[in-house]
Amino acid sequence: MEIKKDDPQWIPEDDPRWIPWVPEDKMPKAGTVVIAILQHWHTKGLRQAELKAVDEGDCSFRTTDDNLEISYDWDITHWMEK
Repeated sequence: MEIKKDDPQWIPEDDPRWIPWVPEDKMPKAGTVVIAILQHWHTKGLRQAELKAVDEGDCSFRTTDDNLEISYDWDITHWMEK
């Protein structure tokens, strides 16, 4: 589920609760719901999304609303548990 800047759920990028991306051994456990900052690889545009951590070989997170994988065009830069 994408969270737009005008949405009350939007969290400012300078909020101290954001956790910078970390190594796999520090990843949230499967089933954990997080709010993530995603950055487009080319445009460097930012968005926030609600994601669920999964334990799959080819993907670590899925969207909470439709259970889809995140496009490889987007990188998760920060996250926090919801």
